[in-house]
Amino acid sequence: KSGARPAPSQCIGNHCQIKGGQHRNIVIENNVFAGGNQGNPSGVCVNLVGMENVVVRENEVSEYGRGVRVYSYDKSYTKAGKKIQATGEDGICRNVLVAKNRISKPSGTYKSSGVWVSAANGRHGNVTVRDNLIGESGGMKYAVDVNHCDGGYVSENQGDGLVKVGNTCDGVILVHVQS
Repeated sequence: KSGARPAPSQCIGNHCQIKGGQHRNIVIENNVFAGGNQGNPSGVCVNLVGMENVVVRENEVSEYGRGVRVYSYDKSYTKAGKKIQATGEDGICRNVLVAKNRISKPSGTYKSSGVWVSAANGRHGNVTVRDNLIGESGGMKYAVDVNHCDGGYVSENQGDGLVKVGNTCDGVILVHVQS
């Protein structure tokens, strides 16, 4: 947190996706991300693109448009840096656990959500969002919004906002939600 500088648009994660590339075996745990008065209303605190076997656990996130985003873009980059159309598995995330995080005070109106899963290319696999405290101050439309995903669970999340498992999902189980 800085009193003088704006919060970064992304704290941890990818800003683009590499053609055919994936990051694996990542743990993001026990961090505090505070946007403060300089919060970024369109910012994403943790941005997961093209990752496999990821745990995002026991973090505190405040004043970001989105706390955790699992996403794939419609464009990829070659190793030489050329921008190309994404195909197949580009950017897809698999085996992601988002658990026991506290995501509060969403800033702005940029489709604010605690955890947002979506894909402009392909379908994510086995994304679980459970035991999170999300919201605490209203302002977000969805506490959890899951789309373009095959397999996973959304369970035992508490706080403000709606929980949505979109019709673009297959095999994602909504177990229990508390408000």
